[in-house]
Amino acid sequence: VAMVLWGPHSDRTGERMWHVCAPACLGATGFLASASASDPTLSLLALTCGAVGIYAALPVFWTLPTVMLSGTAAASGIALINSVGNLGGYIGPYAVGWLKDWTGGYAAGLMVLSGAMLGAGLLVLLTGWEAVALYRARRRGRSGARLHVRIVALFSLVAVVPAVLVAVISVVTINRGLDVWFSQRTAEIVNASVNVASA
Repeated sequence: VAMVLWGPHSDRTGERMWHVCAPACLGATGFLASASASDPTLSLLALTCGAVGIYAALPVFWTLPTVMLSGTAAASGIALINSVGNLGGYIGPYAVGWLKDWTGGYAAGLMVLSGAMLGAGLLVLLTGWEAVALYRARRRGRSGARLHVRIVALFSLVAVVPAVLVAVISVVTINRGLDVWFSQRTAEIVNASVNVASA
C-alpha cells in the first residue's frame, strides 16, 4: 500500500530526494526499534515499519539515475547500482548470520541493516544536493569541476567499500571453513579411519 501511494505522490510533486530519504529513515528507525524491542508484537510492528520504508523508497530510488544522468551515463549508473546491490545481496545474509552467531541474537544484524538504510537515505540526499549545486552552477555559467571530483570520489568510495567487505568476509569464511576441516574432531575421525584400515 505504501509503495502504491508513495510513488505516485513523488510523480505528482516531481520531488525525488526526500521521497527516497524519508522512507529510508523510516526503514532505519523500524529496524532499530525492532532490534531494541523486547515485546514480540512491538518488534513485529517495528519490522513492518522497516519493510514499509524499504518498499516505499525503492520505486522512487530507481528513478534517480535517469533524473540525474542521461544516455550511457544513466546506463552506467544503473549498472553501478546493480553491482553494489548484488554485492549487498551476497554480503548481507552472511553478515547477519555472522552477527547472529557472534552475539546470539538478531539485534546486531538489525542494527547493521538500520545503519545501511540510514546511510542510503543520507547518500541520496547528499548526492541530490550536489546535483542541485551543479545545476545552479551551470545556469550561472560556472563549471562544476570540483563537484565532478567529489562525485567521482563518492562513487569510488561506494565501489571500494563493498569490495573490501567481500574480501574480509571471504577471508573469515575460508578461515572458519579450514578450522572445521582441521579441528580436533576431524583429526579423531581420521585417526579412527587409519585404525580401522590397519586392523
